[in-house]
Amino acid sequence: MLLDGLNALMSGYAPLTNVVGSQMYLVMLPATYSAPALTYYLVSNRTEVALDKTATSMDTVDINVWAANYHDAALGRQALHALLDGFQGTLSDGTAILYTASQDNPDQYELDTRLYRCSTSFTFTH
Repeated sequence: MLLDGLNALMSGYAPLTNVVGSQMYLVMLPATYSAPALTYYLVSNRTEVALDKTATSMDTVDINVWAANYHDAALGRQALHALLDGFQGTLSDGTAILYTASQDNPDQYELDTRLYRCSTSFTFTH
């Protein structure tokens, strides 16, 4: 599954783990966490089948870096871009990524949590 392989890839990338450590969570932050942290989730999945019956999938994943200050959130997102923009290769779960592209990079401050959030959507073609 793409998300398992993505987690392993991100967990092994020192510039990102230097910011968020091992705090990478699927979908939402747990009740007990400490910032900075990262959340990721599948936004959409689209599969196209060619006439020769070969399939190509495009999965869009939102990745959010949460931190108590803007600098750490932006630094985490910068590490994500360095790792994932244009990424090609096979993830640990066996997903063969043909190409990765980023889109949308909104910055937000969440009043409820008092955390800065830097987000990016990445589309993985496989």
